[in-house]
Amino acid sequence: MNGYRAKYLLFFLPFIAAICLELFVLPIHQFTFRVWESLSVKRSYGILKGQFYPNMKIKKIEDGDLAYYTRCAVKKDVLWITDKFGYRKANVATKKHPIVIVGDSNIAGSSLSQEELLSEVLEKKLGQSVYPLAAERLRALFKHDLIRENLPDIVVLAGIERDLPESLRPLSAKDLRTPSTLEEALKKLCLSPALQNTAVLVDRIFKANMLNYLRARINRSGSMSQPELTSAQCPIFFIQGVNANKDSTSERIEQAAQRLKEYRDLLHKKRVRFIFLPIPNKETILYQYLGTQQPLFLEQLIKKSQNLGIEVIDTQKTFHDFYQATHTFPYHADDSHWNGLGVKIAADLLEKQIMTKPLSIFR
Repeated sequence: MNGYRAKYLLFFLPFIAAICLELFVLPIHQFTFRVWESLSVKRSYGILKGQFYPNMKIKKIEDGDLAYYTRCAVKKDVLWITDKFGYRKANVATKKHPIVIVGDSNIAGSSLSQEELLSEVLEKKLGQSVYPLAAERLRALFKHDLIRENLPDIVVLAGIERDLPESLRPLSAKDLRTPSTLEEALKKLCLSPALQNTAVLVDRIFKANMLNYLRARINRSGSMSQPELTSAQCPIFFIQGVNANKDSTSERIEQAAQRLKEYRDLLHKKRVRFIFLPIPNKETILYQYLGTQQPLFLEQLIKKSQNLGIEVIDTQKTFHDFYQATHTFPYHADDSHWNGLGVKIAADLLEKQIMTKPLSIFR
């Protein structure tokens, strides 16, 4: 029996050693092409509350997005910092962030360095703390321990065009209810460094980044019969292509606008100003590359929202006019997300809109 145990141990020893090497020796981002995959939470059994591992600081040269590990990948030198809640913000002592931006991967800063995030750029412009609650939906506003206890003066809801109106989920009474004493105690317990570090370790084991990396490299090496493109031959990459520019229905526009009005009314009752920041699809602004007409969905949604009295940023017109005048991309060439230039354009628009009124219009 002891002989069998020794054989089993010898068989599994290389795998155990490889796991220990990945978890305790190599950098956390060693086997991922972006920091996003390194830090995103897959499963944590309710311990990790944010979208990313907490209290992290990582620098990495990322290897593209839609064209990763190819010659068309645009390498990006990025810095990532997350706070104790697992969102992309450095830990600060403040108990209230006057402005919170709720949004998708654009707001979380996919393919962007920390200083390029919309929240960071806007914070420098306004001199007010701006928190990126991303990638999340609006209900996360009432689940984040710090923000729920100290609601901001302004909530900016950002959303990429292709996810509207599906990403605008209705808020339920469960989303808005006050946590019980037991739930509050458990939340504080989950913020303990020892428990968080253990949860991160367990999650990394389940993610198996080393194994996935090796599998991907083996699969890629088996499909190398076609010649690689040179960087000069690389196309502009789109996540949906021509399908993104198909006509939308008036029902979808009405549904999105009414949901935004519900959000606005709810937040106004809580004395919080609401601003909607739609983010145009890359296909919408660069439609000429696809040989289509520019879709009207976002333009019509913005007009409908304005008619309902919702504060909304007309990003489509500004992005369109900027590109037509300069032929400079506000998006990454190999990525569906906006780049630092796109962020700057949006930050300028937001600053202008915010400054039309006092920071808190309910005081």
